[in-house]
Amino acid sequence: MNKRVDTVFNENVRGYLRYNKTNKNILSTLESDYSEYFPFLNNGITIIADQVKLPQEMQAGYYPIETVNPVIVNGLQTTSVIYDVYQKDPSKLDGVYVLARLYETNDKEIVDKITDATNTQSPINFRDKISNRNFNIYAKTIFESNEIGYLIKRGDTFENHLSQMLKESVHSDTVLKFWYATFNEHPEVAKNSKSTILEEIYEATADKNHKLHHLFSGEKDSPIYQQLMEAYKIYKFVIDKRNSAKYNNDLILYADELISYGIYKLNDDYEKSYQKIYDTLIKLTEKEKKLFTEKGITYSHNSYFKSGKSKYDLNNELGIIEVHS
Repeated sequence: MNKRVDTVFNENVRGYLRYNKTNKNILSTLESDYSEYFPFLNNGITIIADQVKLPQEMQAGYYPIETVNPVIVNGLQTTSVIYDVYQKDPSKLDGVYVLARLYETNDKEIVDKITDATNTQSPINFRDKISNRNFNIYAKTIFESNEIGYLIKRGDTFENHLSQMLKESVHSDTVLKFWYATFNEHPEVAKNSKSTILEEIYEATADKNHKLHHLFSGEKDSPIYQQLMEAYKIYKFVIDKRNSAKYNNDLILYADELISYGIYKLNDDYEKSYQKIYDTLIKLTEKEKKLFTEKGITYSHNSYFKSGKSKYDLNNELGIIEVHS
């Protein structure tokens, strides 16, 4: 159709069509003298369709594959960059191939699982990259002074005497994820893509013009350390509640980030806030299920809490006003 159609991008991840380091690397490869090696340097595209019809034989030198409702669940950056290159100069794509996986299913749960699995390749890379940044080193010291192990890289361990003293431990990327959901007020992003969060923080440590640089610059008096500790306390509280028998609605298996956000924004007693948010989310999800049923669409908690609509609905119900854009 020679134009991008946003409906082919999975609703869970299509909001990340923006230029970042990954996009720039893809573009660099396509515009280089070794663009024919593109399929060896790129993870390709994963597409899910309700129906797939494979041709029995070649037609005009091609095997045209007919699909019904094709949706790209991984490879949005690749798709977007290739399209931009095509618009400027189609000849640059001569001899360039793209690896593609095509699945046939209309099972929403399977779609969610494939989406999650194919969009989690890089979080650990950025976790390692920020492991030696000053802010993380200071955060590790502060957490350990509170008898909490703060694991900042793969294989991170503690001296024997220290490990015996520490009461608990947590991975740094988990703390940063829930900081992003609470203090940075983006629970839907935190639930969608940890790699997006870690990449943004990595860039903020070095780019003085980045909006988060004042927090992650590595200065000892940065407010980020207190914020990380508070985000961890909220996270720990929410996880403990999820594991308790009192709250048995299955929505809590998917709403850690949004519940944490709500507790932070209500700025009240954790117990009171949690109960208020829990009751509100039951009401919201029941309303959402009814709406989906009326339209003949399968409802999924996972999809709802990955969408910006869940935060919007909670804000409206509880009168929450966002501060961060």
